[in-house]
Amino acid sequence: MAGMSVRFVRSPATRVAAAMIAGFALVATLIGISAAPARAAGDPVYSEQARDTWTVTGGQVFAMVRVGSNIVLGGTFTGLRSPAGATVARSRIALVNADTGAPVTGWNPGADNTVRALATDGSRLYVGGTFTTIGGVARSRLAALDAGTGAVVAGFRADASAEVRALLLHNGRLYAGGLFTAMAGKQRLRAAAVSPATGALSTTWVPAASWAVNALVAVPGTTSIALGGEFATITGQARRYLAMVNRDTAAVLPWAPPPDCDDAANPCVIKSLAATSTLVYAAVSGPGGRVSAYHVSTGVRRWSQYGDGDVQAVALVGGTIYGGGHFAPQFGKVGGVAATRNMLAAMDAATGAILPYHPVVAGSSGIWALLAEPSGLRLGGIFTSVNGDSTIRGYATFPAEATASLLGVRASSSDVSLELGVAPG
Repeated sequence: MAGMSVRFVRSPATRVAAAMIAGFALVATLIGISAAPARAAGDPVYSEQARDTWTVTGGQVFAMVRVGSNIVLGGTFTGLRSPAGATVARSRIALVNADTGAPVTGWNPGADNTVRALATDGSRLYVGGTFTTIGGVARSRLAALDAGTGAVVAGFRADASAEVRALLLHNGRLYAGGLFTAMAGKQRLRAAAVSPATGALSTTWVPAASWAVNALVAVPGTTSIALGGEFATITGQARRYLAMVNRDTAAVLPWAPPPDCDDAANPCVIKSLAATSTLVYAAVSGPGGRVSAYHVSTGVRRWSQYGDGDVQAVALVGGTIYGGGHFAPQFGKVGGVAATRNMLAAMDAATGAILPYHPVVAGSSGIWALLAEPSGLRLGGIFTSVNGDSTIRGYATFPAEATASLLGVRASSSDVSLELGVAPG
């Protein structure tokens, strides 16, 4: 059976699933494979088939965020396309139904240039990018919109001097990262914090990054914010591409993970971050690209999974971390053998073990944004097909079909991979 890979699909009925588990367990015993940890109970199990929804045209998706029953998309796109081929104009920002992808009528602020980052408290939507006009109003690279109507919030103003790439709404502040060197008319070197109400600049949170900040994440259970990007120093202290600062004072913490590589021509910069109270996860570009996990307390790298192309986005849900990028056809290893994964991979968040989930995403620079929720997994980017379907471009939704149960069994070896025990949702 060398070189063989076997995958058993879950049954839609509990009684059939139970019978399959028993049968597959016997098969596993007979062929002598070893059991690996099951997916955590309660984790969503996503379909590998994308839902038939509206997608984007004329560009890519860089950012996504949920607002109620809808999803906001931000990027470079110029329109949306229905499954039947009808199109509507949407300029770089759109509000779409979470299930169908259909644009929400009347919500159409439009931006004159790229939307790169989104954050929301449910009533306001914060937008970052390279635009200088949004909703017909002059706003330089950072703006607040009414989440319900799309109208620009007149009382919020915090113009940035250059691109805003990351936004984090946390602890009563709106944190921003990017390429800017000034915010609200004051020097701020690629990271800043403002009032979510007015855009007034914080005078106490003033880190200084030597180059781009691409990602920000609050570390649960701490008073820390992790920054990822292309910088070599933060506030004069050596931190190559990844650092942690105090959320109140911006004091640089001793946490200093080593860079994932030392390739000067193609450095292992950080594109995206996710975090739990124990681990920080990074999407890493560079030679090969990878997803890496670092201990919150020490900065020691716990695990890495390598691909044959950049990883540009990570998203965490339950005990699973998803990585997206333009790697294909190889990412990570299962039982010591290179695993086939096309621009999207799922890993056990604790160990980095590659999970069997494997939709085939193809085209251009791949996935740039991931949104993993109990109801579904959403991809944004500049991909041109999913599972060979070229009508799914730039935006895709994979619905959750079930949650992993305590009956779950995952067994693997160098030549056989089984996934069992998924209960219907």
